[in-house]
Amino acid sequence: MTLTGRTAIAVLAALVISLVVNFGLAGFLVARSVPQRDPPALAERLSALGPRVLPPELRTQAAAALKPDTPALRAAFRAVRDARQAVFAAMRADPYDRNAVAAALATLRDRLDTVNAIGQTAILDVLDQAPADLRAGIGAQDQGRGRHRPPDQRKPGGGSPGDPAPGG
Repeated sequence: MTLTGRTAIAVLAALVISLVVNFGLAGFLVARSVPQRDPPALAERLSALGPRVLPPELRTQAAAALKPDTPALRAAFRAVRDARQAVFAAMRADPYDRNAVAAALATLRDRLDTVNAIGQTAILDVLDQAPADLRAGIGAQDQGRGRHRPPDQRKPGGGSPGDPAPGG
């Protein structure tokens, strides 16, 4: 049996719609079955260390350590936001004043340092009670990305294990 005309177009359209729905459903099910990574603790994001450098147990403890500092943290974030707005205003000013922009950037840097210090204090408080075996896992989640590996895991002559040899 050969379909032609409008019947063929209708069958083809139904087939395409069916495929789209099936692939969409399959993609949804696969996405739900893949485990999601834990979000980094706020303390890690606030500090210059970067996200996910702490093992999950320490990450949870660092997040809990920030709970009492919530009002100070909110105030620090407001100060950063206000400092950023001051930088933008100084950049847009007419006439342009380099010294005003530099001063606004310095203020922003100070506000960011305050936020960074809050995150680092939370990390230090957690590390004060952390056993050595948990501290040994610090940075392990970050390995395999770029060249930021602990010195004891770098191969001689620089680079990371598994990197091709220079010139080869």
